[in-house]
Amino acid sequence: MTHCGWNLVLEAVAAGVPLITWPLYGEQFYNEKLVELLGIGVGVGADVWNPSFEITSPIIEKQGIVDAIELLVGRSAIAERMRHNSKELAMKAKKTVEEGGVSLNSFNALVDELKAVKFGAKP
Repeated sequence: MTHCGWNLVLEAVAAGVPLITWPLYGEQFYNEKLVELLGIGVGVGADVWNPSFEITSPIIEKQGIVDAIELLVGRSAIAERMRHNSKELAMKAKKTVEEGGVSLNSFNALVDELKAVKFGAKP
């Protein structure tokens, strides 16, 4: 279960773990929408964005939480699809940081560019 902070969403993606989402404020509702679009999680029904750290949204009813848990851990086609999507996305994420992966290549390019700026050499 997550409030949908970006770090935790990325950690869950990397670990291949589906999410139960409960956003409160900031970008968390956008992150929840991404989780839904990727098919890697289910929400508890939070739909009121809080403009600050002071939480004023309505209390989430017990049934919303129970329904989300039952959906995620159940054996339905939806649950199986979320687990499958989570594992598949984790494999894709791992490939980006392997040798030749786009993330590793971009990081190495950044390091080369920073070295060039510092030492006056061309990358």
